[in-house]
Amino acid sequence: MRVLHLCRPAYDNLGEAAAIASVEPMFARQGVAIERTALDLWDAPDARMLDGRGDEIAERADLVLIGPGGFLGPRLIDRVFADPAGWSRLKTPIAFAGAGVVASIGRPVWYAALDQGAPVMRALAAAAAVGVREAGSWLLAARALGDRQDRLTLAGCPSIPTARAEPAPAKTHDLALELPFTHEVCRNHVAAMLDLARAVRATGRSVRWVCHSQLDEEQAVGVNARLGLGFDVIRPRDAAEAGLAYGACRAGLVTRFHAGLFCLAGDVPFGMVGYDVKCWRLMAMLADEPHAYVLAIDRLAAMDLGAEVPALLERLARGATSFATAEALLRGYFERETDRFVARVLAAV
Repeated sequence: MRVLHLCRPAYDNLGEAAAIASVEPMFARQGVAIERTALDLWDAPDARMLDGRGDEIAERADLVLIGPGGFLGPRLIDRVFADPAGWSRLKTPIAFAGAGVVASIGRPVWYAALDQGAPVMRALAAAAAVGVREAGSWLLAARALGDRQDRLTLAGCPSIPTARAEPAPAKTHDLALELPFTHEVCRNHVAAMLDLARAVRATGRSVRWVCHSQLDEEQAVGVNARLGLGFDVIRPRDAAEAGLAYGACRAGLVTRFHAGLFCLAGDVPFGMVGYDVKCWRLMAMLADEPHAYVLAIDRLAAMDLGAEVPALLERLARGATSFATAEALLRGYFERETDRFVARVLAAV
């Protein structure tokens, strides 16, 4: 099957790389080989939107696949067609895999208030199959699809199975820490995040600082040395390495969505530094009180991190067995839904 894959291969981000690399295995598990052609509409300097390219695409591909990633966010989905009516004109079946909304702190989108004419709603309505990564995105897609919800699955991200280490690695560290300082939201809270790192050090736990990009690694090495943190810095290059890196830790305190997914892959209980609505929505699928496991990034500066950080880590330790069980159950559900998503795609092409 020929797949035109709208994705961001030039984006230096471990989660993005893992998501892209998971597409072939997702279909292979159902015995389907694909010929995938990546098309970057966001980072490539010569990128052209898909308006007027329907015949060209129909000749080249059996499926247009978008995601996995936050492609339901306005700054991404709006780059596919200049004229939103293009979604319904495309002759080739469209599918979203592991897609999700993006609504960062300080820049809300109000997805719940979007009408059917909004570009993201028109895109979802035109899709033959929609796989979303968390429940908030499911609700948006369900509203867009109306009575065609047989096209919709809540499947997480197909990178989760590729990150699961079998057998599980031995535990070498108490905590996996993931703190990106240059993310567009995080860079506005660097001082508070440095205080967070100091608070983690003060707990006396052994820490593995996991980096998701080259820049993350360079900054982690510098901060680690300047503050005398004594953390072990590591940068996995793919999902398998990420699964091993996080899986060797007894708990996690992470920021990026995919860092949470990598913990989920290895049954590692984790808390999050919440910078985007997706952080709370991921946690809400695991914990009845998600707020107890998320430190809001825009409130860090006002927190007593010397008390809040150890309290969060203690909550993770006390509930470790239940948290890991919830992760395993959610992972199993995601895997079944992924198979259903692939079956839906195959029925459409």
